[in-house]
Amino acid sequence: MSKRTSNFIITVTVLLIIAVVLWVTQIKHPPTQQTAGQMLNVGESVQASTQTKSEGKKSPDQIEYENIRQLFISGDLEKAIDEFTKFIQKNPKSQWADDAQFDIAQCYEHMEEKDKAIKEYQKLIDKYPQSELKSAAQYAIDVLEGKVSQYGQ
Repeated sequence: MSKRTSNFIITVTVLLIIAVVLWVTQIKHPPTQQTAGQMLNVGESVQASTQTKSEGKKSPDQIEYENIRQLFISGDLEKAIDEFTKFIQKNPKSQWADDAQFDIAQCYEHMEEKDKAIKEYQKLIDKYPQSELKSAAQYAIDVLEGKVSQYGQ
């Protein structure tokens, strides 16, 4: 396989993993605001169905996670890794801890540190066996180890 083909496969795989994470995140934590394309009454029903026990307010750990995620999105990967690690240490039982662990692995993947990415994905599988991100983490490990391609071959 040529280097160009390998780079293409890695790029597509990373994009696929990001798409799965975004999809899973939307299932786990649907948006509380309507999008531009939604009608008002549909937006109201979405808001009503996503309110938490605290009447729609975000928990402090959710706010913290989302703030750290902005570092990841903006490309400040090393700082994001440090902050996600602190977040997990501070909030080990948070419903956002598995997301933070997955994001650490993705940061390493974007930094092209394959071995560290695999290690962090494995941590997610070991520490959060009930996480809906577990299968995405295992798939990412399999791709990074060359066991499967993004085409499932």
